[in-house]
Amino acid sequence: MENIQVHLDFFILCVDIPDCPEYFGTDKLCGLAGSYNGYCGDDMVYPNKTIFEDQGYPCTYGNRVNKWANTWNTKNYFFPSVYNDTTTCDAGVDIVENRTCDFAIHQCEPIRSALKGIKAFSQCQDLDYAEVYSEYGKCVDHICENKLSKCDALENFANFCEKKLNGIKLNKWRTQLNCSLE
Repeated sequence: MENIQVHLDFFILCVDIPDCPEYFGTDKLCGLAGSYNGYCGDDMVYPNKTIFEDQGYPCTYGNRVNKWANTWNTKNYFFPSVYNDTTTCDAGVDIVENRTCDFAIHQCEPIRSALKGIKAFSQCQDLDYAEVYSEYGKCVDHICENKLSKCDALENFANFCEKKLNGIKLNKWRTQLNCSLE
């Protein structure tokens, strides 16, 4: 399968599949890639072909996804020659938290929008996908844990972008995101 990318950072696992007809349909992909048929309610299928219970819109599963994802653990790995690590996957652990980070996810969304070249950080579109998701994860964590305010967390991303892209100036993001310098 060419051009499929898997990114894992903090609590985000992203399987990036090209928008190509050869990947469409329930008989093409499986495992963490889902069925890629336009309906998220049948994406989580166990290796024995049974479907994860209670799937359906809005397709948000939280910690319940660990039960399904752990069934795909394997000890049969491919390691490129640059890696000599032969450790095995550890099973995911359900985390019980008395908090929700929905507000932080929403406040950090402009960072993810940078990948599409839209909104306040559109000039950051050329950043590496994994780097943007790493910064997004930091933003969500910092806001959720009350370590930083929304504007301080977004300023960290703005500084990161400006540095990575050789000093471009993101002059309008503060106004667009209601983050004054005062």
